[in-house]
Amino acid sequence: MKKIIVMFLIAVISASFLAGCTKDETSSFFAPITNQKAVSDTSKIQELDGQYFDRTSHQATAILKRTGDATAVISVIWGSSVSEYTQWTMNVTLLENNILSYTDEMKEEVVADKDGTLKKKTIYADRQGYFTLKAGMLRWNGAYERDCRECKFEKITVS
Repeated sequence: MKKIIVMFLIAVISASFLAGCTKDETSSFFAPITNQKAVSDTSKIQELDGQYFDRTSHQATAILKRTGDATAVISVIWGSSVSEYTQWTMNVTLLENNILSYTDEMKEEVVADKDGTLKKKTIYADRQGYFTLKAGMLRWNGAYERDCRECKFEKITVS
């Protein structure tokens, strides 16, 4: 019985750790993005277009796809196991101070059943936050969930 309880606790702790971003908390550090204007140089958002790898966790990837002159969609995927992952999706606007701001973050948990059919569960769809561009890294330091603030994405380049 003791062995079962220990295994259960290990599984719960591991699942919590692997889920990546599990600590919801409201934050008041969005002041830096208020009163900022979108960039007018469209080449900057084009340069950001691509796939990124999280240098901190080594488990998360981000895909940034340009949608307009200063806008893009970012999808962050955190793999929990072969059949489960968490995905965050947000429409971002590149601001003058190298911040990618969003107000519509959606978090989904995705599980594949035995047949390979994906089942999605929306956790929330209305969070705000931001990424910053610093030293060639896309940092999610304005994430709604505290653990995600550690993510530092580096662009994957193909030679």
